Amino acid sequence: MSLLLELPVDDRVYVMRLKRGSVADIDATGHQLTKRRRCWVLTTYKNSIKLPVVRCDHFETYEQAKTYVMAHEPFTPLVSCSEKPMRFRQNPWKEWTAWLKAQGLQSCLDSKPPRPRWAKGGCS
Repeated sequence: MSLLLELPVDDRVYVMRLKRGSVADIDATGHQLTKRRRCWVLTTYKNSIKLPVVRCDHFETYEQAKTYVMAHEPFTPLVSCSEKPMRFRQNPWKEWTAWLKAQGLQSCLDSKPPRPRWAKGGCS
């Protein structure tokens, strides 16, 4: 495997993606134990060309997911900081999003949350 495929795409070591999804409990053999339920799925990827999944979390509401992202995304390790997070003076979220903007990057919260399939019409 080429080492170039392992290099970060930008300064962040990891990136996140938040979207609607569904989850179900499974046993050790992979058999589904519970009915699938809709939720918000936050997937964390190693920020390389291949984007391998590092972890996956799920939340019942968008607000729960947003709270989690705002508490954790600012502490993403950066290549330029020896793979350690930035240091913040007062407001990590505000300083993080300003840094992202200056780098031409976005938080996983910057994209508009997708509308549920059952939502038709209304304001967009």
